[in-house]
Amino acid sequence: MITKKDVPQCFQLLERLNKIGVALSTEKSHTKLLEMILSEAMHLTNADGGTLYLVYKKNRLSFAIFANESLRIKPQSMIDIGLPVTSIPLFIHGKPNLKNVASYCYHQNKTVFIQDAYQDKELVFSGMKKVDKKLGYQSRSFLNVPLRDHEGNTIGILQLINARDTATGTIISFRKEMGLAVESLASQAAITLTKQELIQSQKKYSIPCCR
Repeated sequence: MITKKDVPQCFQLLERLNKIGVALSTEKSHTKLLEMILSEAMHLTNADGGTLYLVYKKNRLSFAIFANESLRIKPQSMIDIGLPVTSIPLFIHGKPNLKNVASYCYHQNKTVFIQDAYQDKELVFSGMKKVDKKLGYQSRSFLNVPLRDHEGNTIGILQLINARDTATGTIISFRKEMGLAVESLASQAAITLTKQELIQSQKKYSIPCCR
């Protein structure tokens, strides 16, 4: 329940989301758009890191952008930072892949919270643990939000890692209101990404007018 003392913060959040929406809708560069989506989501939740996945041919999740503040990795592709890149299969032997958290988020088509990946018994985080070991890092709390287009199809997954307490910097769980804020951002992001894809498709198949 929102109290009087929460009202100013709510207005600030709404103003921030509105500015983000305007910025996303006017960005022409696909790469910069992806970077902006991840950066703003991390800012909204005070997340230490994150990954943006895009759905590829409706059967895989490809790594689009990765970032981590404590490791001083700005939003960029995993190839650029020397990490192994293997896309995540959405199906294994014809059945939905419900073991990987990003794939699980895709199939459940809902926001997924993980308090501690190293203690979770339902999902498999083997890929994450390999990356953690390589980077000397520990990914604990997770927030996964689907990016849905205007038809309700999931076109990507926004995954945020390690929410931080604003006062102490301690790793904490992502709160419900954080999920709601990122869902709003993800909705705006999906619309813009779909619009960009449509424009690029029209340019590709357009026939020059006869003069």
